[in-house]
Amino acid sequence: MKTKYFVLAVLCCTMFGACQNNDPNKGGNEIINQLEGFVDGLGKIVDTQNLDDGSVVMKDNKGNTITKDKDNNVVIVSQQGDSTYIDNSIKEDESAPKDKWYHSTWKGSKCSFAELHSDWKKDAILWMQQLGFDFQTSFCDIDSTTIYKDSVVYINLHFNTTTCSWQNVDTLKEITQTGVYTFKKFHFTEQQVNGYKLKIIEKNAYLYAYLFDQNELVIRPIPIDKDSTVSLYYNYKMTDKTETILETGVNTTFYNYRRLNDTQIAISNNSSLYLLKEENNSYRPRMEIYKDGKDQNISLELISL
Repeated sequence: MKTKYFVLAVLCCTMFGACQNNDPNKGGNEIINQLEGFVDGLGKIVDTQNLDDGSVVMKDNKGNTITKDKDNNVVIVSQQGDSTYIDNSIKEDESAPKDKWYHSTWKGSKCSFAELHSDWKKDAILWMQQLGFDFQTSFCDIDSTTIYKDSVVYINLHFNTTTCSWQNVDTLKEITQTGVYTFKKFHFTEQQVNGYKLKIIEKNAYLYAYLFDQNELVIRPIPIDKDSTVSLYYNYKMTDKTETILETGVNTTFYNYRRLNDTQIAISNNSSLYLLKEENNSYRPRMEIYKDGKDQNISLELISL
């Protein structure tokens, strides 16, 4: 089931009240006819249940489940588990002025940035070199094959006249990557430089390098290998990479939008408000998304008008 790019969302708030019928499945099929302006792949209603909380749950002959709650919010779940949410605030006004964003489609992904951190052993060795300690060095290559899973959220955002659909495509991939790691090996020997002493001490069958200043330990002990070396990551060269898609989930939410100025848009529904800022510092227009004044790490690129 795919969400259509054109939408007549004004129907969302009015269609259910007009579909009271002695035959609940017949009324449900009238609802389906109107919902086809929102989503593809809906079929004929084959079952309708009225729940005690005021919700109506309908199933069609294509495996979709359409739920309308007492407040006229609608959730459509496909047989594959893809979902579309349309709350009762959505209003598509086709008579509103059309500008450069009308009928445009933007795509991108939600980025995650790993926390930057430093290798404390590398920092310690660099500091000791600055003090004047001497380390013989060599390089070692290690072949590696790594299999890991990675989840990526792709975003599809499509604008109509006063509404837009925000589609999250959550893809879980299994990645097999082969390559060669290069490590730089630092050979430790006991030394004394300007009052600092570098000692190699065995503790619990493991070797550690200790740095003393006037018999006072000045850095945390550095674990070293049996050959008195410390191996630090230096480089990685990938030789092959394959990706297999394990799972894909599609979730679509509709928003109202309004133009704030030539480069900014606000989109909102009953639960969320986002600010979209257009950036023109690349060969193709881009938008960044903000919520509560914070960058959401979502960068969208214009795909079509």
